[in-house]
Amino acid sequence: MNINDNNGSELDIKSDMPKQISSDVKDEGKRKHTLVIILGIIILLLTNVVSYIFGFNFGPYSLGGIRSLSEDANDYRKIFLVKDVLQKTYNGEIDSELLVDEAIKGMFDSLGDPYTVYMNKKEFEEFNLRSKGEYVGIGIQVAYKDDKVVVVSVFDDSPAYKAGIYPGDIIANVSGEDIDNIDKAISLIKGEELTTVSLVIDRNGEKINFDITREKITILPVEYEKLDEKIGYIKINSFDENSAKGVREALENLKSEGLIIDLRGNPGGLLNECVDIVSEFLSEGSVIVSTDDKYGRSEVIKAKKGIAEDVHVVVLGNASSASASEVFIGALRDHGRSTFVGEKTFGKGLVQRVFEIGDGSGFKVTVSKYYTPNGEYINEIGIKPDIEIDYTQDEYVKNREGAKGDKELLKKLDPQYQKALQIIKEKVYS
Repeated sequence: MNINDNNGSELDIKSDMPKQISSDVKDEGKRKHTLVIILGIIILLLTNVVSYIFGFNFGPYSLGGIRSLSEDANDYRKIFLVKDVLQKTYNGEIDSELLVDEAIKGMFDSLGDPYTVYMNKKEFEEFNLRSKGEYVGIGIQVAYKDDKVVVVSVFDDSPAYKAGIYPGDIIANVSGEDIDNIDKAISLIKGEELTTVSLVIDRNGEKINFDITREKITILPVEYEKLDEKIGYIKINSFDENSAKGVREALENLKSEGLIIDLRGNPGGLLNECVDIVSEFLSEGSVIVSTDDKYGRSEVIKAKKGIAEDVHVVVLGNASSASASEVFIGALRDHGRSTFVGEKTFGKGLVQRVFEIGDGSGFKVTVSKYYTPNGEYINEIGIKPDIEIDYTQDEYVKNREGAKGDKELLKKLDPQYQKALQIIKEKVYS
């Protein structure tokens, strides 16, 4: 789970559905067969899903326990009866595609799960683009917490950064519409390049208005630098496509004996990318994470061969480190491979599966829970740091404004970073 203007706190699995089957019913004689045809399509779509985690094959995925066509017929007949009556009697124009999309969204909304979401064609296309790290927006990552859409990170030099948006800001309104879910916020913030989006931000109870010009954003999933001859710093902004490649490149170039790995503000992303990154730091075959679903099926995911299992590690995390970030933190913690500095993490121990429908739309569904190697379930709990150091939004705002764009000065003012640096030096040089 991820969002770039951006979908946050998600641990995503992607599944393909077969191409959509369509049937045009043009005369009244064929109308009576429509329901059976549509129900057949629905069952076909649901029972022929092959799931994988972006190349990490989980084999055929059977939903199991699906009721028979005759048992479901009354449920679906009601939906199509209402749709048919509306189309025949409503005194106004009806967009049939929108009608169906909103009906499906209603089913998802009824579950009360902010991570289980239907996306129309436009939204699903944007969702896929975000996972590739390129999109048009304002340069923020957000997460859904306590029924609010919260900014968890702001990319350097992005439109949001220049406008004065900060991590911890709550997005209350976008373009005149109140925000009550994360996908609505993302959809409204995104748009055409060089157009303006209006935001109302809630910052510690104060409402602040912003007009921000959208730009093309290219996310660097991984940034790194050499701090001295033996110590390096790696910032993982998101677990998107190419994140594992970026970390491998950093490890090969830094050749460090000790590393600070910064996951603050990282809302999560793709499980396979996280697994590949964690594998760099654990011995081959070590358990990284396990999952189980509503049918009692379990999966245990183990480390592959890596190149940094002897490197000293200090991990930085905070309340915006979620999902795949927590998989990373939990795996290294449980195997005694790191010291965790910062604040308690977000607390998302759920896995979403992403389904693509043949017409270009798609949806995410929470399908399982995940557990750290020691069997800990962290959902709505989070992971406590070994060394807890708070860094409030007010402190960060004051320091960023004081640093006036000097990133090195901002690091010197960052109490969490400075503590991590102290610890890694002790590990490497003692």
